Amino acid sequence: MANFSGIIEHVYARARANRSRVRSCLRVSASPCLLLAASLCLFVLTGAHAAQLSKIQTGITTIAASSNSRDVTLPTALADVSKSFLVFSCTGTGHEPNWQAVGGYIYNTGALHFQRDDSPAEIVKIRWQVFEFSSGVSVERGIVDFAGTNPDSTVTISSVDTDKSFVLASLARDGSTYGTDDFLRANLTGTTTLQLDRYAGAGGDEVDSAYWEVVEFTGATVQRLTGTMANGDSYEQLPIPVPVDMDRTMVLSSHTHSANAMPQDLPYVELVTSDTVQFTRDQGDGEEDLVAYVVEFYDGTFVQHGKTTIGSGSDSVRVSLATPVDTARTGVICPGHWTREGTSTKDVNDSIGYSWFAFDLADSANLDIVRGDDGDITSTASYQLVTFEDENYTEWTSHQELYLNTKASGAGVTGDVYKFPVLVRLSGSNWPGSAASGGADIRFC
Repeated sequence: MANFSGIIEHVYARARANRSRVRSCLRVSASPCLLLAASLCLFVLTGAHAAQLSKIQTGITTIAASSNSRDVTLPTALADVSKSFLVFSCTGTGHEPNWQAVGGYIYNTGALHFQRDDSPAEIVKIRWQVFEFSSGVSVERGIVDFAGTNPDSTVTISSVDTDKSFVLASLARDGSTYGTDDFLRANLTGTTTLQLDRYAGAGGDEVDSAYWEVVEFTGATVQRLTGTMANGDSYEQLPIPVPVDMDRTMVLSSHTHSANAMPQDLPYVELVTSDTVQFTRDQGDGEEDLVAYVVEFYDGTFVQHGKTTIGSGSDSVRVSLATPVDTARTGVICPGHWTREGTSTKDVNDSIGYSWFAFDLADSANLDIVRGDDGDITSTASYQLVTFEDENYTEWTSHQELYLNTKASGAGVTGDVYKFPVLVRLSGSNWPGSAASGGADIRFC
């Protein structure tokens, strides 16, 4: 066979000092390289290390007028709810939390349940997506009721790898005004601890129900960022300790809020550079405690990021995608609070429909974004299109491991090193079988 030579541009796990073996996640390129002085053996992807997408089911529904819930029957029953997670976005015209704050969860293998507290005349528009995997993903979920004056709740979960796990959350909320107890931050603070926070001092006689999912995703690394947007500030930047590949990275976020909320006080969220997540709002009334999960995929998943506005007099916008997507394996995941939030110029208390959106992938080239109100106001929404890897690595028959000798006898690495180039040359003497010309059937992970 012909020799194949290329550079592994990114090592997504870090090579620790004085370790003789590192199982890293890499990407192959034909670019010129800097040779790492280390002892190398071949490592080709094996299916045991990849998250395998089974299917994505999607739909649009509403919680009707004079109703406080909606049950949705899935078109196809899930094989395993512990390998499936729900993402939904919603919006409406209601100005009270008990009308518009909707929680949702996977009820069983065949159904979803969406819940709000009251049964007003206003409807809520919901766009839902269920992502089901056959392997490489583990999901734990639950419901927590807040009662009385408790502003937060600590949930004990099964042990997870926090470097591979992120949280999805939503809240069904009683009450007539949006304030300190209507925004929930879902913070994975330890391997067995999920902290659900409202703003300090929040709480009242109402009962709130928080719906949460902790997703552990093989084939990704997760960096959890926290920070505070001060009262009066219109933006806050959170630095990412290890820079990411933006085309392979999505962001999820949630926050608290310290005051009565106007649409202009709520932020949209963006991955603005490879090392920065930014929360931006139109005005700065209220302090917000922030959490963001920066999820970088290394299994072939591709992410498109964007931002758009909905102008005066309109309740929706259609966005033409820069790169058409495969709708069968692509989801729309808003990086904002509870996968639905952006910002608006609206400066009236409680009109949250100007800053909450429902996102619908209309076809392979177009994304529809809807807000609840269509007044003389401009709204800004950020979005992410996540196209999951579709290769079934369980069908691959050959694999081998790569070793990096970071000891003094090899590269002599004395500190943690991130995303360094590594030269790999494959030939008949070190390759486990035949390969396509140019390395088309080689994967590093």
